[in-house]
Amino acid sequence: KIASGFAMINAICRVPPKDSTTEVFWVAHDRGVARWVRNPAAQDLDSPAFEAPQLRGGRAGEILDVAVTTDGTRVAGAGADGTLRLWDAETIAPLWGAHTYAGVDAGANASASAALLTAAFHPRDANRILCGTSRGQIAIFDVRAPQQKRALATA
Repeated sequence: KIASGFAMINAICRVPPKDSTTEVFWVAHDRGVARWVRNPAAQDLDSPAFEAPQLRGGRAGEILDVAVTTDGTRVAGAGADGTLRLWDAETIAPLWGAHTYAGVDAGANASASAALLTAAFHPRDANRILCGTSRGQIAIFDVRAPQQKRALATA
């Protein structure tokens, strides 16, 4: 058992290793995200060193999923409140503030956010982040213009 100090762990994502001296994991939890760095040669997992990233606009809130680019340079967090956040994986500094996804054709609930349940970087274009939503849609964020979101209908 690893004592993390978080009430709930929602997802864990391993970063592709750059060398054999460290392993890096990103953890989505009830209060945001945290980076866990450990020496893979160490057998003791009981004392992980969690580092919380800096946040723009306050606390992240519950992050349901976390994704890392294939080159390990950026981390995205999908929020229960409908926000997507992006951090530099090395410095854990925010690369943008929170961007909210309200959904497409939300009708009477147009102002209400749809929870972002999952996150994944596009495998061939790390500037695109795909998120599964609580409205049954796939939201597509472009890192270069995050305020311009698209959605794919799944039905």
